[in-house]
Amino acid sequence: QLQSILANDKIYAFECPDLKEGKDRDNVIIAVNHKLSGGSSYYEQEFGTPFLLTLPLERSSSSASSSSSRYEDEDEWISAERAQRIIREKAVVYMENTHHSTSSSSEAAEASVSPPRFKIMFKQGYDDFKEYKDGEKIQFGRSFEAALFWEKKEYYKPAGIKKDKSLQSSGGSGGEVVTLEGCLRSFTKEELLSAGNEYKCDHCKHEGRGQKKLDLWRLPNILIIQLKRFQYTRHYRSKIETYVEYPLEGLDMSPWTKSKAQKKDSIYDLFAVSCHGGGLGGGHYWAYAKNLIDKKWYTLNDSSVSQMSPEKVKTSEAYLLFYVRRGAAQKK
Repeated sequence: QLQSILANDKIYAFECPDLKEGKDRDNVIIAVNHKLSGGSSYYEQEFGTPFLLTLPLERSSSSASSSSSRYEDEDEWISAERAQRIIREKAVVYMENTHHSTSSSSEAAEASVSPPRFKIMFKQGYDDFKEYKDGEKIQFGRSFEAALFWEKKEYYKPAGIKKDKSLQSSGGSGGEVVTLEGCLRSFTKEELLSAGNEYKCDHCKHEGRGQKKLDLWRLPNILIIQLKRFQYTRHYRSKIETYVEYPLEGLDMSPWTKSKAQKKDSIYDLFAVSCHGGGLGGGHYWAYAKNLIDKKWYTLNDSSVSQMSPEKVKTSEAYLLFYVRRGAAQKK
């Protein structure tokens, strides 16, 4: 229902092919979501972008309905082996490590699951998600769902999604990329105080909706920028997972400082990122940091340290950005 959609909910729309309906249908369209391993509950938090696929239906004869069926009025079922193969082939198309592979989708699927990064699980009605073995039949009911349960959220690395031209136009806000520059512009722009936050003038004692504006005067050698990742209202709380484009080098802070003296040395380079994965009910922190000696980037995850490519430093899970003023180390 539309009333259940919250302000920060993500809504996905898919264009689906026309399929036969009713008893004459041969295929069904299902959505596959992404979840974290460690639980099989329906309420396990979803993440990432779901995808649609078409699964072929099989039918049992009226006298030989599947023994695993819990729905006496339904005789439609899906082969577990066939469904898993189709879902796996479809899933790897969206993963960046196989997106540009020249091998067939089935070969790419086999290569991507050694070692396995996710498990394919299904659920019926109010039951929890479960795995099905080859040879088993999955009874297709009115509340059929499928999901990929990932070992770690970091393994989910979707390939870039090509946007429609209508989203790339400047007129559509849905196609605009959120940038760090845009965030700084919004942070320092003038805003009208909302009703209930009126300002009382010291001279005339009149209360009115005043203008509020923040400006930067002095720029530090180490600049720490916190991205707003959590929001709270009277009715709900949620995590903001919007990707923010931020530069690894050459962040120019001169437009945001009012001091002419500070504008001379206002170029910053990124040297660390603190990340948060998960939701408000539970999550995990890790960091990316640039070694000042070998100039390479590393992932710092609990007691584990591993080298990483600079391209992966940019992520929607970035929470804190650490910049150093260019030349500050030499001056010190």
